[in-house]
Amino acid sequence: MERALASPADVATLKLAGAADRLQYVYDALAILRKELGLNKTLLGFAGSPWTL
Repeated sequence: MERALASPADVATLKLAGAADRLQYVYDALAILRKELGLNKTLLGFAGSPWTL
């Protein structure tokens, strides 16, 4: 993130258009992991944020 979000108004300014394209590297990494794990193992994930304790 370019700057911290301090208010609901800050959240409203986030650029959501094209977010999936900017995160393509995440999708690619997950596809590689899925392939390497095979079908008999489960891939669990967690996405935290600055507010996660």
